[in-house]
Amino acid sequence: MIGRAAPPTPCHQQVDALSRLERLRRLDVSCNRLSSLSALSSLAALECLAAERNRLTSRAGLEGAGALVELYAARNALGSFRAESRRLGKLPRLAVVDLTGNPLVQEEEVGGAMVGWVGTRVWI
Repeated sequence: MIGRAAPPTPCHQQVDALSRLERLRRLDVSCNRLSSLSALSSLAALECLAAERNRLTSRAGLEGAGALVELYAARNALGSFRAESRRLGKLPRLAVVDLTGNPLVQEEEVGGAMVGWVGTRVWI
């Protein structure tokens, strides 16, 4: 007799487990229906994060990722570029940001929010 397979572990529990990987430098959590990155807040060594095609409404949760250089968050549900630019501006090493395909606010607001991002390549 064949036993039943265990039910799959929910994605958020699997992502929570990543918080113990303190020396993790590159991470791809794309296409996982994630609505939050808060489980990644302790990844201080993280340099590259791909979080494309999820359900993110905010980049909140990466405040502790001071080593982050590249952030790929295309095709999510990020709506306020001004709010996101304040958060992203606190990441000193951030050099590449891809926010294409998000329902971001109007272009004129984006231009004003970009002040202080000298040397950072941003795609919106």
